[in-house]
This record gives sequence, C-alpha cells and structure tokens, in this order.
Amino acid sequence: MAVNLGQRILVVLRMRNVHSEADTAVWLPKEHVLFSGAAAVPNRFNNTRSFVTIPDIPNATKMMKALHPETVIPGHGAPGAAKIFDDSDQYYELLFERVTEMVRGGRFLDQIKQERTAYARVGQLDGQKPISH
Repeated sequence: MAVNLGQRILVVLRMRNVHSEADTAVWLPKEHVLFSGAAAVPNRFNNTRSFVTIPDIPNATKMMKALHPETVIPGHGAPGAAKIFDDSDQYYELLFERVTEMVRGGRFLDQIKQERTAYARVGQLDGQKPISH
C-alpha cells in the first residue's frame, strides 16, 4: 500500500511471521530509506514467537533487499545498510544447517533449544561477531 503525502511517498510492506502479528516495513522510495521493523536485527538473535516461521524471515529480507535501500533502520539496533539483511541471512542459513544436523543426529526439540540457548549465552555462533541482547 502506498501513501502519497505530497513531497513524500511511503510504501507500507506487509511481512509474514517474522517477528510479531504486525510485521510491517515502511519504504521511502525517493529517499532510498527502509524502516525494516524487526524482520532483521543487527548483531543479535531475533525474538521467535510461536507463530514465527524461519523460512519466512529470509523471504522478508529478500523482498526488502530487492528494494536496494541505501539506509536501513531496523526496529532494534543501529541504522545501517542492506548488509543487515546479509548478516541475518547468514545467521539463519547457519542455524538451519545446524538444526538439520541435530535432527538427523537424533536430537529432540528440547535438546536443540538448549543448544541454541548456549549459543546465546556465549554471544556468538561459530566465531561470528558477538551478539548483543
């Protein structure tokens, strides 16, 4: 949905199942500025509520990256560039890979959750930059 405010156009983008029931981003096409909500947050684990689906998160970041924003203002954390989405995608790719390995190795959901919590406690995932909470 686009809202024309005269000199400024706001495009409201609906995302699905990435953070909250109101997952929304706002794109200012003339300014190349994207308010990304909490779809991708720099240097931290995102909150995963029961309705959040991991595949929908990279889908949302792909949609937002396709806009080619010069400035990304996340719902949490410092503003930056589209690299915020690349970092988020790398994290979820690694998380998916590791969880898949754990499932194939016979681990149960409670064990997988416990290991993810251990990553959060150390503040990093396989030597990636520290994650703040």
